[in-house]
Amino acid sequence: MSLRESILDTIKTNRPQLSQSSANTYASLLVNLAKKMDLKEFNQSNKKDILEYIDKNITSLQSKKTILSALYILTGNTDYREVMLQICKEVNDNYKQQKVAPNRENSFISFDKVKEIYENLKTAYKQNPTLEHLENIIIVGLMSGSVEGIVPRRNEWAMVKIKDYDKEKDNYLEKGICYFHKFKTDKIYGSQSVKIKGTEIMKYITKWLKTNPTEYLLYNLNTNKAFSSSDLSKRLKKIFNNENIGCDQLRSIYLSHLYKNVPKLSELQNTAEAMGHSLNTAFTNYVKKD
Repeated sequence: MSLRESILDTIKTNRPQLSQSSANTYASLLVNLAKKMDLKEFNQSNKKDILEYIDKNITSLQSKKTILSALYILTGNTDYREVMLQICKEVNDNYKQQKVAPNRENSFISFDKVKEIYENLKTAYKQNPTLEHLENIIIVGLMSGSVEGIVPRRNEWAMVKIKDYDKEKDNYLEKGICYFHKFKTDKIYGSQSVKIKGTEIMKYITKWLKTNPTEYLLYNLNTNKAFSSSDLSKRLKKIFNNENIGCDQLRSIYLSHLYKNVPKLSELQNTAEAMGHSLNTAFTNYVKKD
């Protein structure tokens, strides 16, 4: 059994309610950490070295939190959980300030820039209609919010199938509608769907499907195999020519643009507290939009 298989098996045993996509993400993070640290396993004897490595070499607080969460689920060691909770507090404090993290400032481009890149991809395909250019249009069109009616999701687009799918379990595309059964928060929100038919991206997908030899909507052109979540992230970085741009950043850029005229969260919370009610009560009971 490979290290990845062993980690994945243990994670699923320890957290059977965890979605497959989350389990895969945790396993990938731990396998990469093991490679970088030249580890054969994660145990009590190398815990100190692991914590020191994460502290010194992982710059993103969100990444630290996710890796520590994976380590806690894998090993059950509460030391990982304690450090994770400390970082969670720091992450939440940063969220309340609504400021771009220093390590992400160079990747926080405007939403107008994202749309410009999308338009440039269409121009590149028109001038040179390669499969890579066509797939790039589809990836950015589906994942950036640049296409009207399609909001940015996470990397579950990598798991969307176009044939040989199970309608009860798989993510799949059928008759211009994409159905999602597997995604990070599927336990909370259940199955979801995205209507692609009628949007401008559909014409590109129609062309793409005529040449796609795989059972997946998106695939690695070099191997003819489905994208992993990591593969899709790498393609996004290549498209945007930026190491820090992935699905999370695109979601942040989209929502920051969508809510650009909304007061800061800290201001909303202060006003709600001064009025003697919660922020949730303010929006659900008092704020009207008619």
